[in-house]
Amino acid sequence: MRGAGSKASFERGCKFPVFLSTSDALAICQNRFSGFIHVISNIENEIATHPFVIDCSNDKNIYEQISSILEKFPAIDGIVASVEKLAIQTLLVCAENDIPIPQRIKVLAFSTLETAPLLNPSLTTISQPAFEIGKHSTETLITMIEKKKHTIADNYKAVIPSSLNARKSTLL
Repeated sequence: MRGAGSKASFERGCKFPVFLSTSDALAICQNRFSGFIHVISNIENEIATHPFVIDCSNDKNIYEQISSILEKFPAIDGIVASVEKLAIQTLLVCAENDIPIPQRIKVLAFSTLETAPLLNPSLTTISQPAFEIGKHSTETLITMIEKKKHTIADNYKAVIPSSLNARKSTLL
C-alpha cells in the first residue's frame, strides 16, 4: 500500500511530516520511504522543507533520538514510523513531554502490533499481510523450481494490498 500512511497524515492536515527509519540499507525501509516520498510529491500542499527521513538505527538511544528530533524541529506535526518500536518510543516521548497526540502531532506506523488499539492513544497502523506475502513468495519459488527457471523477470512485481487501521493517534 504505497504511501497510504503518508496520505492519511496529509488528509488529516499534516504540513511537516517526517519518516523515521531503522535502516537506510534494508529494502523494506527503502520501499516504505519511497512510498512516503511518492505521496509527498503528489500532494498539492504547502509542505515545509525539512529532512524527510530520520535515521533511528541506533537501538540504544531511540528515545533520545526522537526527543532530540522533536526539540530541534518543533514544526513536525506527523510521524510515519517504519516499524512499531519507533512509534512506541514516539508515543513515550510525547507523553513524557506533554506533546498531545493527535492535536499537536499525529503518529502512525507500519505494524502488526495486536496491542495497537490498546495504546493511549490507540496507534494508527499500516498492516501488511505477512502470511499472504510468505504464501506468494513460496508459491513463486515452487513455480521457479518446478519449471527449472531459477530467475524471475527483473520487472516482476507482486502487489499484495496492505490495510490502514485509522485510530486515535491520527484522528481528532
